Amino acid sequence: MGGTEKLLHAGSIKARQLLVKEKLLPPGKRAFTVNLSGGGLQMIVTEPLPSQAELLIQLYLEGRQEEGLEVKGKVIQAEPLQIGEQTRYRVGVSFFDLEEQTRERIIKYIFEEEAKRRGGRR
Repeated sequence: MGGTEKLLHAGSIKARQLLVKEKLLPPGKRAFTVNLSGGGLQMIVTEPLPSQAELLIQLYLEGRQEEGLEVKGKVIQAEPLQIGEQTRYRVGVSFFDLEEQTRERIIKYIFEEEAKRRGGRR
């Protein structure tokens, strides 16, 4: 995966890595994914993002293709989050112009991850 780093994950289904390619953030800015669905995601970033900002996101799913999925998203919610002495921002993103095949790949990944979790809790 080149110079990308393994990201910390918390919460529900999450992508292994998320690379935000957007002029509002420094080039190649990485975000921590918190939750993922077929319609969008929630992430943690170090800089605030304005509401309605459009993002181009490279989404890497655990155990999937190395090139990742490129998705377009729009910021629908952003709130500050205090982590120790650092301020981060929890950002809700809604996907748009998502190809049905890409959406299906995301949903399939989510179902597979949920099945793994249920299997491990017996």
